Amino acid sequence: EKKEKKVSIGGTALERLYLWQAGIRTTLAYPLFGCGIEAMRLAYPKYEPKELEVIGGHNVKADRSHNETIDMGVTRGITGLFIYFWFWLAIGWVVLKIRKKDKLMAGGLGAGFLAYFLQGQFNFSMVSYTTTFWTLLGLAAVLLIKEERAKIQRVSIGSRRWMGLGVVSLFIALGLISIIPVYTADTHFKKAISAKESGQFDNAILYSEKALSYHPKEVYYYETLCESLFMKAQASSGQKQREWADKCFTAAHKALAITPTNGFFYNLLGGLHTILYLAGDKKEGELAIKEYRYALELMPIFTEAYLNLAILYKQQGKIDEMIDCYQKIIDINPNHTFSLISLGDIYLSLKRPVEALKQYEMASKSAKVEMERYPEEKERFSSMKGYADAMVSNFSR
Repeated sequence: EKKEKKVSIGGTALERLYLWQAGIRTTLAYPLFGCGIEAMRLAYPKYEPKELEVIGGHNVKADRSHNETIDMGVTRGITGLFIYFWFWLAIGWVVLKIRKKDKLMAGGLGAGFLAYFLQGQFNFSMVSYTTTFWTLLGLAAVLLIKEERAKIQRVSIGSRRWMGLGVVSLFIALGLISIIPVYTADTHFKKAISAKESGQFDNAILYSEKALSYHPKEVYYYETLCESLFMKAQASSGQKQREWADKCFTAAHKALAITPTNGFFYNLLGGLHTILYLAGDKKEGELAIKEYRYALELMPIFTEAYLNLAILYKQQGKIDEMIDCYQKIIDINPNHTFSLISLGDIYLSLKRPVEALKQYEMASKSAKVEMERYPEEKERFSSMKGYADAMVSNFSR
């Protein structure tokens, strides 16, 4: 008997399918004009399927669907989709007109346009190949004019037209000049990212602030700045910790003035309050819970916020609330090994051995799954698996 070969989709391909699902949901929520250009990142979290958290992790902050057609619907609604498809039909009409005189050229242009359209269904516009698309479109326009030139009368360019051309040229020049600060900001931002990833948080803060001085409305710069300030606050103590925390509070609130529905910053604010709570300021505990809860209201599948809540509840001795948080995480991601082990430990401390054993057995299996899914973190999950296996062995003795 021949064994049937099963085809499975995983990795970024599966992540894209979930992004498309979220994109369609978002389009249906904002059907007429969409959620707005460059606003997808703010609208998405409410419509993300929980599987996206499992596949991509909580750090996936989608600002594109990796599908131009869906992106058009999300950001511009049905109105934008209508214009988008009209545009492609117009391109098809141009190619057919060219084909009457030059089939080879029309075939080449048609293949190029089709290739661009198809890749756009799995990607989003990038300068490298979008430039090629517009070059092909310009070539097609020239060939069409050549085809139709017998119908076009020669028109002399008068003073008004020269004036209009001058105004257009001025706007183009101003547009090019306006790019310079953004380019400079991105240069500093890349240095900030590199510094943060290597643990040089002072440099990350410095370069993030420089980037924001050139482009003060870019949320990504604030994320790197806040993360670096948070790490400085976490590593400090006493008055120095409070100073770093205050700087981070200020930066986070500036970011929220730009993007008030971004759950990432509310989770970060909760983390800051938690740091101060653990340092002895007990009134910060309730403030932390409030921020975490609001982050989850905005981003219902944000497992990191649930995890932070669980850690805070543990410090406060709120066992039932802690169990609820870990169970919510497992509902979102059944293979969340840390949560399964944590639940096992809680049940063991409550003298509920049957439930504890079940969690440890599930943790052992999930750790194996996560080692395959995240090979770069194999050592960490291997350690968790070892702990879960050891706890299971203790029950069998």
